[in-house]
Amino acid sequence: FVSNCTGEVQPDDHERIRRTYLRFTGALAVVMLPGAVGMIVVARPLVHALFGEQWLGMVIFIQILAIATLVGGPTRIHDGLYMARGRTDLQLRYNIATRIVLTLCIVAGLHWGAVGMAVGMTIGSCIDGGYNLHQSMRLVALRWSDLFLHVRGPLAGSAIMAVAVAA
Repeated sequence: FVSNCTGEVQPDDHERIRRTYLRFTGALAVVMLPGAVGMIVVARPLVHALFGEQWLGMVIFIQILAIATLVGGPTRIHDGLYMARGRTDLQLRYNIATRIVLTLCIVAGLHWGAVGMAVGMTIGSCIDGGYNLHQSMRLVALRWSDLFLHVRGPLAGSAIMAVAVAA
């Protein structure tokens, strides 16, 4: 989001920051949505083909962590948004709070072993991702409909791919 050291993007240039955020989000969706959804759908045959029958136990981990990637992965671009808007104070507070929540979710999953930890991490990533997305959208006065318009193509393509591969 921050174009260069000379301050080409100013924190008060709301529209430009908003457009850039939507562009980055759309580009990230093109890569992450099909990758994560594809991994959920093909994890079993992929693990079987690459590692053999004895490794099929890791399929559930791959699928759970792919779900975490769907929600948690895009939150990495939000850091740049906080900097571009000059709100690193909010970024610090949100990151501290969401890391505490993520840690608590993982610790809560310990009781159920490795799968429980993976589920805890996924739940924590969903909370982190959802909260960061909500706050980021507030920073640039973005509506859900605007965001959906930028990710609808990759979202539809990923859904069609999942149905076609699963069939």
